[in-house]
Amino acid sequence: MKKEDVYIIGFPKSGNTWLSRLVSQILDSKIEVNSIEDRLNNSENGNRDDSSQFVIHKIHYIDNIKRLDKGRKIYIVRDPRDVFISGFYHNHRKYNNISPKAGVVIKHLFNYELKLLTRNWSGSIKDRISARFMDIARIIFLKKRLPLVGNWSEHFLFWSNFKNISIIRYEDLLDNPEACLCQILEEQNLPYDIETVRKAIDSQSFDKKRESFQKQGDSLNANFMRKGKKEGWKDDLTPEQVDYIEHHHHDVMLRLSYISNK
Repeated sequence: MKKEDVYIIGFPKSGNTWLSRLVSQILDSKIEVNSIEDRLNNSENGNRDDSSQFVIHKIHYIDNIKRLDKGRKIYIVRDPRDVFISGFYHNHRKYNNISPKAGVVIKHLFNYELKLLTRNWSGSIKDRISARFMDIARIIFLKKRLPLVGNWSEHFLFWSNFKNISIIRYEDLLDNPEACLCQILEEQNLPYDIETVRKAIDSQSFDKKRESFQKQGDSLNANFMRKGKKEGWKDDLTPEQVDYIEHHHHDVMLRLSYISNK
């Protein structure tokens, strides 16, 4: 049976993993990711029915435009002020429980990463070096560049222009997951029943999922799930850092109601 593709798309650290897991459980479908190293989602697949008519793709960028055009598409977007905090701790996990305002060293490192993340998504130093070598190799041997994620605003503007794409804010999914999930499932003509949706919301809740990983001794997945709340930036960012992000992403933040006209 040829499976139907369902794409869960978002800028990194925007809730892609959570939404992928929710939709995967509701449709009892496996999650396909770009890398076999992505334990965060591959670990889920043993519990899913391989006979499902759907396959879930968690992506941040285009890898197959023709296939993607035919699939169902759901885009999740998150406040960039929280995205950049999550991105920083993802790249520098040894500082996971330290505030960016805790000291001179971490504050300067955070400001440096903030400038990088505002311009273009980048992973750890190891990831950047690896991606750079892969980029050079592809240019030399395949005459192609690796697809880039781009910056937060560019990412949203690019994907929001696709036809038949459902857009959901991470914050709205946090506040009212049942209504948001039912809305996007209906928009994408995906089958569901309300009890299955409620069970998925319960079992994929942030606290339960992290506790489950901790009990399994899966520190990678447990540490990946840092806080998951909204408006954490109010505690973690300085006024200057907030101004920097809002200046660079003003138009899209305004469009998505993350800020208001002053």
